[in-house]
Amino acid sequence: MSPKTLLEAIQHGLADAGKTADGVAPPAAILWTDPDGQWRPLVEPLRKLVPHLYALGPYDPEHKTGPAIWLKCVVDRALPDLDLPADAIPVLYLPGVARAVLRSAEDCPPAHQPLVELCYRGQTWHHRNGRDWTVEGFVEAVLEIDLAGDQATRKALLRMLPRVATEPVVSLLGRRIDAENLLKLDVDDPVGDLLSWMSEPGAFRQRCDDGKWQSIRQLWLKTYGFDPEADGVTAAGDKLVNDQSPTWAGVWRRFCAAPKLYPGLSKVLRMSYKDLFAGSDRNPRFNEDGEVKLRAGLEAAVDLPHQDACDKVIALEAEHADRRNSPWAELGESPLADALQPLAKLAQMARSGLGGANAAAMADAYAADGWRCDRAALEALTKAMAHKPQAGLLCRVIRALYLPWLDQSARHLQDLLGASDTAASALVHPFTPEAGTCFLFVDGLRYDVAMALKEQLEGLQLPCTAGHRFAPLPTVTATAKPVAMPVGPIIGPGGAPEDFCPHLSGTTAAAGVLKLRQALEQKGAVIVAPASPQGPARAGDVGWCETGKLDELGHKLDIGLVRQIEDELSDLVMLIDSLLSVGWPRVRIVTDHGWLLMPDGLPKVDLPKSVTSAKWARCAAVKDGASPGAATFPWYWDPHVRIAMPPGVGSYLANAAYAHGGISPQECVIPELTVSRGAAPISATIKQVGWRGLRVRIKVETSTPGLAVDLRQKRNNPGTSIAASVKELKDTGEASLAVEDDSNMGTAAFVVVLDTDGNVIAAQMTTVGDE
Repeated sequence: MSPKTLLEAIQHGLADAGKTADGVAPPAAILWTDPDGQWRPLVEPLRKLVPHLYALGPYDPEHKTGPAIWLKCVVDRALPDLDLPADAIPVLYLPGVARAVLRSAEDCPPAHQPLVELCYRGQTWHHRNGRDWTVEGFVEAVLEIDLAGDQATRKALLRMLPRVATEPVVSLLGRRIDAENLLKLDVDDPVGDLLSWMSEPGAFRQRCDDGKWQSIRQLWLKTYGFDPEADGVTAAGDKLVNDQSPTWAGVWRRFCAAPKLYPGLSKVLRMSYKDLFAGSDRNPRFNEDGEVKLRAGLEAAVDLPHQDACDKVIALEAEHADRRNSPWAELGESPLADALQPLAKLAQMARSGLGGANAAAMADAYAADGWRCDRAALEALTKAMAHKPQAGLLCRVIRALYLPWLDQSARHLQDLLGASDTAASALVHPFTPEAGTCFLFVDGLRYDVAMALKEQLEGLQLPCTAGHRFAPLPTVTATAKPVAMPVGPIIGPGGAPEDFCPHLSGTTAAAGVLKLRQALEQKGAVIVAPASPQGPARAGDVGWCETGKLDELGHKLDIGLVRQIEDELSDLVMLIDSLLSVGWPRVRIVTDHGWLLMPDGLPKVDLPKSVTSAKWARCAAVKDGASPGAATFPWYWDPHVRIAMPPGVGSYLANAAYAHGGISPQECVIPELTVSRGAAPISATIKQVGWRGLRVRIKVETSTPGLAVDLRQKRNNPGTSIAASVKELKDTGEASLAVEDDSNMGTAAFVVVLDTDGNVIAAQMTTVGDE
C-alpha cells in the first residue's frame, strides 16, 4: 500500500530497512544518519508510527533521547525499565552524524564512536546511491513530488516540514511545488486541527494558548455544530459517525486519507451510541462486528464439502469486500477482510478441476489457465502469514479450498500417464544449442512463479515469450536438470537410482553439479557467473548460467517460502537484465521441476520401507523384484528401474508441506521463457491533470502515436478502472475521461498512460474531482 503522507513514507522506509530473508538474523538497529539535522522536527510526530525511535542528543530518557553510549545500551537492552520488546528493532536517529563519517572509524568523533560497530551489526537507512537521505531527496525520489529546484523552495520545504509531513501526498502530486505552494500550507487547517483534537484532546489543548483556543471553539461551533468544551469529544465522534452533511463528509475523507496520523480517533468513534444510517462504515464497531461474522463464516467453510466451501467463501467475499476500502483496514483492524480477496479468487478457480483427454492436452490446459489457481493459493498464503493471529484459520481455509483441487488434478494426470510405460518419457523434449543464447537455469521455477517473472520483465519493456515442457520422472533435480542443458547428450546409461542421479556419458561418474558444468565447457558452452556476468566472446556462443534458491528455500522454510518469492523474482529480473546488457541477444530461462506447497502438510501415504532403496516425500526407488503395492513408473534414465509414486498429492513422509518428485501438473509442467532486449522504451510524460466535477482532462507529452489513458484505483490493475471508458490520446496528446459513479468523488486514483499492448508506461496520482 502506497504511503499517504511523508510520515508514513518514512515509516515504510525504516521498516523496509529492517527486512531480512528468512533464516537471516535481523539487524540489531536501524541507523538513520542526518548530517544537517534536517529531519529533527519530525522525530516526535513520527513516534506515533515508529514507537521504538530513539534520538542522539542530551540525556533525556523520558523523551527517548541520549548520547551515543546510551543509545548503545538501548540496542543491547542493557537499561532497566526499557520499553523495547525483544523482537523490536530500535531506530536510532542521529542528527549531525553522516553515514560516511560513522563508517570511517578514524574520522568519527569520539562522542559518536560507540555507534561505529552498529554499522556492521545494524542497517543504515539511506538512499540507494549510498548517501544520507535529505528531505528534498526523499520527497522527490520516494514520494515522486515535483519540487522546484530553487533555493527558496528548499528553505520553504525545511521550514514547513512538520506541516508537509501530515499533508496527504495526493494533494501535492500533479503539479510543480514551489515555495509559494509550501508556505500556503502555513494557514490554519481547521479540519486537521479538529481531527488532531479528537485523537488527542489533552495534548492538542496544551498546544493552544487561551486566545487561540477560544477562536477554535467559535469556529468549530459555527462550522461543525458543536462546542468542544461544552459537548466534548464524544459529541464530535457522534457527528463524524452520523452526520452525512458535506461538512462532516469532508472531515471523514481527510481522516480516510491518513488514518494513522490520528491513532486515538478509533477509540473516540467507538464511544458513539446513536443509531447509524444503513451501510455506515464510519464506526469501527461495524468493522469489528464484520470481522467476528467473517471469522464464523470461514470456520464454517472449513468443514463443508469442497464445492460448498468454495461457494461459501465466494459469498463471504461479496458480503465483506467493501470493508477493505475503510480506514479500519488501513489501520490493520480488518485482517480477515484483507485476506479474503485472494481466498475468494482461489475458491473461484478451485471450483472446476483440471482436465484433458491426454497428458499433453492436460499440460496445455494447465499452462493456459490452470496455474492461476496455484498463484491464488500463494497469494492467500502470503496474506495468511502477514496476519499471524489469523494465520491458523486462514491456512485451514486454504487447505479446504486448494487440496481437493490439487489432488484431483494430480490423480487425473497420473491416470493418463499410467496407461503406458513410455507415456511420460515421450513428453520430455531435451534442449538443443541455440547460437547467441544464454541459458539461465533457475532451480525449482514453478510455472505460476514463472508467469509472475514474465509480467515483471514485460513491465520493464523486455519482450518475453512463454512456453512449457514436461519434466522427466521423478521430478527431482538430479534426474531433470541434465535434460535442461543445451549441449546435446551428455548422459549415458546407468546411474544411482537411490539418488535418482544418472551417469555422465561414457563414464561411471555421477552427473553432479561440477561434472555437468565441466561437460558443458567441454562441449563449448560459456559458463556465466551470476555474480559477475560476461557476454559472449563470439556471435555463435551458447551460455549457461545457474541461479535461484526457490527449491532450497522451500525445503528449508516450507510455507515460509511464500515470503521469499518476491525477493527471488527481483534478483532474477536484475540478473536477466544484466545478461542482456553484457551482450547476450537472448536469455532462455529453463528449470528442472515444480513443487507442491500445502499448509499443514500433504496427506501421508504409507509405503513399506522393506520394498524401497530410497524414499522421498513424493517418490521412492523400488528394490528389484519388490512389490510396493503402489503405482510405479519407469525412471527416465533407466526404464528398468521402477519409481513408486504416491496417489494424488500424497506424501511418503509425514508433515511435508513442501515437496516435489511426484506426478502432478505443478511438478511436471515446467516453464521455458525467452527474453530479448526490446526496442527503445516508449516515452510519455503526463503534463496536466485538470478536474471539472467528475470529468478529468489530461495532457500527455509523447512522440508515440496510439497511446491511451485510463483512471484506476490501483495503478497496474485494469480491473480497478473507474473511468467510463479508456480513451486514446488525440494527436495533441490530450484526452478526457469521465467518472460515472459519483461515490468516487474525493477518492485517490491513478491517471495511467497505456501503450498499444495495455502496459502502463506513465502514471500520476490524483484526487477525483479535485479542483
